[in-house]
Amino acid sequence: MPCYTVPAFDGKAISLLDLATHYSSLPRLPDNFAPKDPANPYADYTAAKQRQFLAAYHLPRAPGSAFDYSNIGYAVLGTALAAREGRSYEARLQKRIAVPLGMRSTSNQPTHGMLARLAPGHLVTGEPTQAWYLNVVASAGGVYSSARDMLAYLQAYMFKPLRPYALAVKPQRPLAPDSKTRIGLAWLLELQHGQSYAWHSGQTGGYTSYAAFITDGKRGVVVLTNTARTIDALGLSALLPGTPLPPLKKPQAAIELPRATLAEYVAEYVLAHSPGENFTLTVALGKQELEAAGTGVGSAPLFASAKDQFFFRAIEAELTFTRDAAGKIAGAVLKQGGQDVVLPRKQ
Repeated sequence: MPCYTVPAFDGKAISLLDLATHYSSLPRLPDNFAPKDPANPYADYTAAKQRQFLAAYHLPRAPGSAFDYSNIGYAVLGTALAAREGRSYEARLQKRIAVPLGMRSTSNQPTHGMLARLAPGHLVTGEPTQAWYLNVVASAGGVYSSARDMLAYLQAYMFKPLRPYALAVKPQRPLAPDSKTRIGLAWLLELQHGQSYAWHSGQTGGYTSYAAFITDGKRGVVVLTNTARTIDALGLSALLPGTPLPPLKKPQAAIELPRATLAEYVAEYVLAHSPGENFTLTVALGKQELEAAGTGVGSAPLFASAKDQFFFRAIEAELTFTRDAAGKIAGAVLKQGGQDVVLPRKQ
């Protein structure tokens, strides 16, 4: 990678396989990620900032030692592959995948015609939101496509796949030492109801996608939605008939709190995974309610269900604030996806 200084751990360098399987030891997001516009968070993250991050970052452990999902790792992978051929990521995407498979509506740089046909993105609340521009992070999820093109892409894996496609779904590493789930080259590989299948999903501002196929090539599913709502369960139910869908949740009722009470919660709440690898939840007071913006995601309104207890409507998550012995806000607990993330208040 010309002009790049890539971190290593005790002399062990990051390999392409490490990047492709999320074993690089790079964080999910770079520590110099500070978007000017939370509604389009990657737009100002440039190649220069990526170089700056890699030159200064210290790996917490040896590459190849553990799975840790990394968007910046895939951004680096895309940059490295493009540099290898001396052409852009978009040029490689067209040459290697889109053109050979006849995917005319697939591009990292959408044409005016593609943009005219683009389904407008929405938050879970139904409010419209703009599509993200991922800039140098494009290879981590910045490709525009259509249902027709995505079906052509899945068929390349399902019907007598060429060597690159067969290699992509070959199990490489486990997600954890005791996990049955394996990862190939990006694809997650699982066994359920006696069926082996490969899948991946993704979400950006206002859009969610899910793609999966049974490895015997008999069934494949693509789910695309222009709403930022998790659709993995819907996709899996379509892929493996009989898989139950989770019950629909009733909309949660909100209560009004005095503006002076809301002001108590305004602060930054920071989770330090390791040196140089932080997640920050910034809570601010908007015109009508509290708003929260997390590292790498846009801002979303918070709604009170009780004092110190809030929920999101833009995402499926809850936020509970904790107090110290003096009654002051000391931190917050983010409840999302069955996990409780403790976020101490930044002093």
